[in-house]
Amino acid sequence: AVVSTQSTGIFIQLDRNMKLLISLTLLVAVALAEEEAPRENLSSSQIKSLLSRATLYNKQGQRVSLSSLRGKYIGLYFSGSWCSPCRRMTPVLANVWKREQRRFEVIWVTRDHSERDANNYYYKMPWLRLPRHTGDRL
Repeated sequence: AVVSTQSTGIFIQLDRNMKLLISLTLLVAVALAEEEAPRENLSSSQIKSLLSRATLYNKQGQRVSLSSLRGKYIGLYFSGSWCSPCRRMTPVLANVWKREQRRFEVIWVTRDHSERDANNYYYKMPWLRLPRHTGDRL
């Protein structure tokens, strides 16, 4: 899912790399969603509402508010350490994120079955994350 926190943000204005990054993030999300039981479709405003109530964490374990991401595009990256396509995608996404982090933030939503697996996998990621059980609602 991609949520614009810019009131005038338009997907068409993004450069080629940003479009690729967003498309790849969505592909992983769709691929993982197909592996699980069907869920209710959520609108951008519902996702934004869930994220505003959730606690986001950075690599240092500090809380990050959704409002601090104002003006950036947000990509939700649904992946797990057990998913081999995700493990291949993570370093590619990390390289693009490093170049585009001024305009784009990734929030990782783990699909790992244990906190230990999630923490070990998150070690390889530079972006924000949701706590493990928060992602169950997305």
